[in-house]
Amino acid sequence: MHKSKKKITKYEIFYLIVLLISLIVMIAGAAMAYFSASVSQEENGTKIYSGTLVINYIDGIEINNPDLYPRMAPSNVNDIDNAYVNRFGVESSGTLDQYLTVYFDVSSNEFTQGSLKYSMFNNDGKLIRSGDIPKSGRVEVASSTYLEAGDTTYFTFMVWLEESGTNQDIEQGKSFVGKMVVEAIQSEAIDGR
Repeated sequence: MHKSKKKITKYEIFYLIVLLISLIVMIAGAAMAYFSASVSQEENGTKIYSGTLVINYIDGIEINNPDLYPRMAPSNVNDIDNAYVNRFGVESSGTLDQYLTVYFDVSSNEFTQGSLKYSMFNNDGKLIRSGDIPKSGRVEVASSTYLEAGDTTYFTFMVWLEESGTNQDIEQGKSFVGKMVVEAIQSEAIDGR
């Protein structure tokens, strides 16, 4: 029996050395990346916050076919004759400051396009926004309203049939249905604090 010994060539030695060096560099790089990441990480590097809102719909969440009569736009928050009024408060009962966005979500509107109007007033009775009630869909009626943790803010939402100066008997018996929707984003998500 003849045993053959394989002779290791220079190229094989060269490739073996390159393989070992590559392996050492990979291990050193991985160790360096791991230790760099762990040293640079802040003590409170990952934080998850949660807040709680309590919404008090004083006049109810849904607006369902209120009696409306033609009138001009309300001049202030107390000018409520012949208008539908929905008052509600939003309380931040958690520990986070928040920015609120309020929507009026219209399910249906049988009135002539542009004849139903709205106004949204803030806590101080100042007009935030006004406009037309669409046939359906979501209308942003307040945005970027800052609410500190533990505070409450109030809104007054008014809807009326705009006086056109013409015969509006065509609007009799028509209805609209919608509801108020409040969304909040914690202030740290926007301010980056």
